[in-house]
Amino acid sequence: MREEILSVIRLGCRYFDTAVFYLSEKPFGEAIAQALNHGQMESRDELFITTKLSTGRSTMTNAARSARFPKANLVLAKCIAPVRSNTSP
Repeated sequence: MREEILSVIRLGCRYFDTAVFYLSEKPFGEAIAQALNHGQMESRDELFITTKLSTGRSTMTNAARSARFPKANLVLAKCIAPVRSNTSP
């Protein structure tokens, strides 16, 4: 996945959609570090990164502790709750 991310950075893509569920955060962070080290972009600030968290799978604290994942510009928190059936008329 890291190589694919590097390829689209080289092509000029600057918006990325990630998620804890996709397991893309570590390879994405590694690709950004490599792109910066090889001069394929000047700053992390060139990118706009969206990520999603789901309750029960992770917390924002756990995601923030991910050593390789860069800061996200937008974090969407998904709260999945059971749907209750309304049986009253």
